[in-house]
Amino acid sequence: MAQQPQYRVVKTNIGSSGRAEEPVTDWMSESAAKKQMAELKKARPKDWLSIQKSTNQVKKQSH
Repeated sequence: MAQQPQYRVVKTNIGSSGRAEEPVTDWMSESAAKKQMAELKKARPKDWLSIQKSTNQVKKQSH
């Protein structure tokens, strides 16, 4: 069963230690992420937001 790629909205913070991406939403479908993105852009116009796509190849340890 092929896994659908997951998407989430992240906020990029530029600081002294370089770029850090802070997740704003949980993983969701692409259409849901785009909807969230549109709402967040209205609510937080100063934030540098982008949609991040999960790579299913990377097996992440669950916390």
